[in-house]
Amino acid sequence: MFPLSGDPPAYSLLSQVTINKNDWDSKTYQCNVSFHSTNIVKIIPKVCDPLPEAPSVHLLQGTCPEGNGEIELTCQVYNLTSQDATLKWYINDQERRFAEDKFELGKSQNHYFALHSTVTIGQSEWNNGVHVKCHVTDTNTNTTAEDTIKKCSDSFNCLGIHVFIVPPSIEDLYVHNTARLACVASNLKDTNEKYSFEWSFTGGSDLNIQTEDLQLHNNGTYSVPSVLTIPPDVWLQETEFTCVFRHNELQNPIITRIKKEKVTKKSQPMVSVFPPSTEELAQKETYTLLCLSSKFNPPNIFMGWTEDGLEVSKDLYINSQPMLETGGKNYFMISKLTIPASSWDSGFSYGCVVGHETIPKNFIRTSIDKNSGKPTVVNVSVIMSDVTLSCY
Repeated sequence: MFPLSGDPPAYSLLSQVTINKNDWDSKTYQCNVSFHSTNIVKIIPKVCDPLPEAPSVHLLQGTCPEGNGEIELTCQVYNLTSQDATLKWYINDQERRFAEDKFELGKSQNHYFALHSTVTIGQSEWNNGVHVKCHVTDTNTNTTAEDTIKKCSDSFNCLGIHVFIVPPSIEDLYVHNTARLACVASNLKDTNEKYSFEWSFTGGSDLNIQTEDLQLHNNGTYSVPSVLTIPPDVWLQETEFTCVFRHNELQNPIITRIKKEKVTKKSQPMVSVFPPSTEELAQKETYTLLCLSSKFNPPNIFMGWTEDGLEVSKDLYINSQPMLETGGKNYFMISKLTIPASSWDSGFSYGCVVGHETIPKNFIRTSIDKNSGKPTVVNVSVIMSDVTLSCY
């Protein structure tokens, strides 16, 4: 029994009982409270299980045939909560039953079930542009999902594969003194698919190219990157790079190009570092340092921290994304570093290191410590390893 504040004084009483799961699932429990002539009965509600997510449905064209023949379509379904599921095919919103339907149901990852249904339709019907829909109902949860597909033109990517190029990061360019471009093919459906990448650019020969392993995603599809490594000055010269992706079931390759975006009005970042707040200093637990980079353009920028000249682990700070300033011409970005109170109180110096193509030597470090009256700023050359960040 616990006293509660108030006038007149009041009390609270806590009672706890432990039961096994089978009893909880099969029985109803209630709490009875008697006080003087008052009796209160409360039935203990059972916590509802979380609502399951809807099934995940992917409708795929198996081949891109030429001439007359049959088109094979496969409906892949994931995240079914039980084997009690229904799958229906629709042609132009009219249900159609296929006698040759190949229907497979099995257990997938995370104790969910998966099913595959494969049917064929005639080439002439497919060429007429019919819309084919696969509709799935998980009858155990009464959730539904569907996907639709139609004929693609001869030059179109009829497998639904997406190919894009990721440019080199500012950290690679100015910290690691290299440039890595990644040509990524996504929405692949099988680990046994046959594909290849080809890179090219003006003046390029004996290219350093590495195709990495397939990566499985939550929706059951795969992606694979091909990485081209070049000297940073080749990228900075606004050279155009071409990635050609070929797949054995595509009639034509997918060609993607990229080059460094040309910015007519560049602007060097203004860097400000802010010390811990008075509230944090009073609590003496952990302190927060903020670094603001503002008024810079282009938006590609690097922000990191040093502690007495040594690199601070990325786990200890959080960077926002570059955001447009009011007026929409330049950008700003914020970095938040959390440090132990004892490190700050011991006089450690903390530096916010900002890298941008407009800065002399590419980097600027703004440092602050407990004893400094205001932050100090210096242009630096940066060499980063896995352990230290040395500034000269």
